[in-house]
Amino acid sequence: MILKTDFQRSGAGKLLKYIRRDREADQEKVPLRDRLGREADEQRIEQFLERSSWFNFQRHLIVSPDPSAEFTPDEVSSNTRELLENEFGGQPTTDYVYAVHDDSDIVHSHVAATGNEPELRMDAEELERLRGCAKEVFREPERLKGRTPERDSTPLPDDATRDQAQTHETAESTTRDPDRDPETTRERDFDFGGGR
Repeated sequence: MILKTDFQRSGAGKLLKYIRRDREADQEKVPLRDRLGREADEQRIEQFLERSSWFNFQRHLIVSPDPSAEFTPDEVSSNTRELLENEFGGQPTTDYVYAVHDDSDIVHSHVAATGNEPELRMDAEELERLRGCAKEVFREPERLKGRTPERDSTPLPDDATRDQAQTHETAESTTRDPDRDPETTRERDFDFGGGR
């Protein structure tokens, strides 16, 4: 399981455009889902954007289960929704939408969340807890039990090794670093299989 997150003090317009984009077709066509897993209509999306502008805070999460666990897009969607409800469901101002990308080798989801900043702040310990919750919700250990020893002993690619090392680093940054921008960095670009 790889779960990455960052935040920005701004509205979520660019983030929603990014997570709705189908890389193969190079256009916006990946549907956004609401808290109930329904496809969000334009009115719902506009409400979310207005809230993000009002709060001036957005959090982006990428949830990517191990490809060897062979999750379907529907399973990634329902498990992402369960994870988000567990994490944000009791927070009074937090709202979120998500999109499942299956146009690459790695089926994964992108989440945009907005609300009062204190509700959405995460330190390294909270991020580790969230990663543990994601593994439980996705039941990844059970799905990976049948892995062969050869597959388990295969060295991880450099990107995955770097991701694991970053697990213990602080998850927050106060300014957007162009070298870590999800639209320009292959390390964070799950649509091309980066970060795995």
